[in-house]
Amino acid sequence: GTYLSNTKLLSEQGWNGLLIEGKEFPLTKQHFVTKENILEILESYNTPIEFDLLSIDIDGNDYWILHEILTKHKPRVIVSEFNSEHPLEQSKTIEYDPAFTFDNYTDYYGYTYGAGVKLAEKFGYTIIYQQSNMNLFYLRNDLVSETPEFKKEVYRHWNGVSNKKWIEI
Repeated sequence: GTYLSNTKLLSEQGWNGLLIEGKEFPLTKQHFVTKENILEILESYNTPIEFDLLSIDIDGNDYWILHEILTKHKPRVIVSEFNSEHPLEQSKTIEYDPAFTFDNYTDYYGYTYGAGVKLAEKFGYTIIYQQSNMNLFYLRNDLVSETPEFKKEVYRHWNGVSNKKWIEI
């Protein structure tokens, strides 16, 4: 995709990589990604174990897909959409549902900052930046010389609060 893309500029500057989308777009491989199929998809495109950048933005199962990828792959940098609607200390994610699609009306999507911190610690990463209400930037620990200070904030932008089940991490 091109709207709010984390990688469009890199592609325009000559970087190459694997772009996976649930919908058909130019230059992308069309797959509906689940935690059950993501490693197989990456293997089918000969994705190396270690690579430069992983960008995850699927409006829902981001935590579960990222967790699954990190069981095998070790990208140097990760950019992952997260849910900034909840207090920073809360560590939770949506209940995994392989058919999940974001409803565009509630706060029920993705994972919280606190869950991101725990995921980073589990797989050897440090969160080095929060891009407003959109993304967390992770750097693999062997590349971290010092942990930067940055402003961590909660952003409320959805009017609807979901009563669906959250999973504590």
